[in-house]
Amino acid sequence: AAIGGLIGDNGGTIDASYAAGNATGNSDVGGLIGCDDGGSITGHSYATGTANGSTSYSEYVPVGNEPFLYAKIDTTNLTSIQNFDHHVPGIYKIESLADLQKLQEIINTDRVDTTGFTFVLGADIDLSSVSNWDSIGNKDDGTVFNGTFNGNGHKISNLTINDSSIDYQGLFGCTNRATIKNVAIVGCNIVGGNLTGALIGQVYNGTTVENCYSTGSVTGNSCVGGLVGGLDGTITACYSTATVNGRDIIGGLVGYSAGTILTSYATGNATGEQDIGGLVGHNFNIIDGSYVSNMFIKIFVVYINHFVDVVYIVAYIF
Repeated sequence: AAIGGLIGDNGGTIDASYAAGNATGNSDVGGLIGCDDGGSITGHSYATGTANGSTSYSEYVPVGNEPFLYAKIDTTNLTSIQNFDHHVPGIYKIESLADLQKLQEIINTDRVDTTGFTFVLGADIDLSSVSNWDSIGNKDDGTVFNGTFNGNGHKISNLTINDSSIDYQGLFGCTNRATIKNVAIVGCNIVGGNLTGALIGQVYNGTTVENCYSTGSVTGNSCVGGLVGGLDGTITACYSTATVNGRDIIGGLVGYSAGTILTSYATGNATGEQDIGGLVGHNFNIIDGSYVSNMFIKIFVVYINHFVDVVYIVAYIF
């Protein structure tokens, strides 16, 4: 028998739902569903309880009560990215820092158009040994990521970037018609220029970002966000707890948005001088089902004869 916090055996569609209780049984037990019988789970659906059974669908139970849902893919038989063939679109697995750097090489050095390619994380990756990460894709260099990156529920931790002279900074610098999903950027420490975010510096042309989150610190100049610096695409079911600092167009989740933001939120503090928002610094499109629970601080600096005369600080708390 299948036992789930919300549904035991799911053959239909679950959308924007959650379960808070623990689920216990002899087999096919899950915090959200006990067994997937050809159904689908969409929107901001999640479970906060624990699942205990001989076969536990624990992938639907987020760690630390984080509302983060992913459909786990078995990467055992997938081809390693080290054997990447740009002539044949397919699915490749990434399981180590060396593998992630291989993706970096494919985009930044080889300039491969990755349309039709999917890259799936098979393990958590620690970037603490990299003192200054070279973002994957940079519009100034004419390189972009335009494939699918599926984090598969894994975390990329200790991402460090330290170069305020370079724009388009993040794990991905620039994406175009791409899909980025199911990945967490944890404990990042990023200092970049314009269009800087923990996950993506600039999202272009309908890129979709879903079921992702970030923690840590993001600092830049203009268009700086806890998750994404500039958005021209769609963000769904994402959040950031990162602290965000910059000059103008600063947001807890997104700095500048001409795209769509759905069922997402931010809880980190955002600080800057102009156009600062707990969720988005400057918005030109749709935000729905989203919220903030943070502080944003606006700093007013008055210059007289090129010298700082007065500094005003105003804090807004939600």
